[in-house]
Amino acid sequence: MASMGLGLTLVAGILSIAGSTTVAAGAVSTGSGSATGRVWSRVSARGDHTCGIRLDHSLWCWGANWNGQLGLGDTDARLTPTQVGGDSVWRLIRTGQASTCGIRLDHTLWCWGYNGDGELGLGDRKDRVTPTRVGTDADWADLQTFGATCAIRLDHTLWCWGLNRHGELGLGDTTDRHTPTQVGTDANWAAIQTGVASCGIRLDGTLWCWGRNNQGQLGLGDRESRYSPTQVGADSDWAEIRAGGDNTCGKKKRKKKKKKIKRVEKEN
Repeated sequence: MASMGLGLTLVAGILSIAGSTTVAAGAVSTGSGSATGRVWSRVSARGDHTCGIRLDHSLWCWGANWNGQLGLGDTDARLTPTQVGGDSVWRLIRTGQASTCGIRLDHTLWCWGYNGDGELGLGDRKDRVTPTRVGTDADWADLQTFGATCAIRLDHTLWCWGLNRHGELGLGDTTDRHTPTQVGTDANWAAIQTGVASCGIRLDGTLWCWGRNNQGQLGLGDRESRYSPTQVGADSDWAEIRAGGDNTCGKKKRKKKKKKIKRVEKEN
């Protein structure tokens, strides 16, 4: 059992990264506010605000709210978990520095909060203070947002938008995008992490990174930024990746140990 701050206590399934905490599975209980004793399925705290989804698929947010990143229709901070709308339709939530995006059970994509670099994917730079649907597609599977926003569709294609100062969108340039734009033409992406440096894992287990590389965070043996996905080494056993800032960490698949079979010779 581990403490995550903000009154949250982890029961199972925590995964912590620099500047953020994400719980992908298991249960988290909170001992503050109106949510006392309730159970959560997902929590994202990557920035100055936190959002979580309960087992009933309702969405709750709290913390800083300068740009409406809590999705509550205003810019007032909340010190305890507060429900966002009245719908119980959420399956995935990701918090950014001052923006938030989520995927509903019907695989539609919704974003809100700060939009100064187009990271909400709504075709402009206007902030939103309530969840706003991104396009009309209903095929979104996973996403990450932190200045740059990237998402994977159900067909495993990768799409990015928002801030692109260091090539973190992987589109071959440093021009910001205000709507989802496909990265290459491959349909083999399994996982994605974004920030000033972005990394993704493909279905074959290979690791690819791009964007800012001033501290060698891309893992490519130098400090040169990359504007498009570049393979990191030749290994194909990557299972998880956490990136976005000045350092990157990854987890490889556990190798299965071969069982030794004892041979018994029959006596004549």
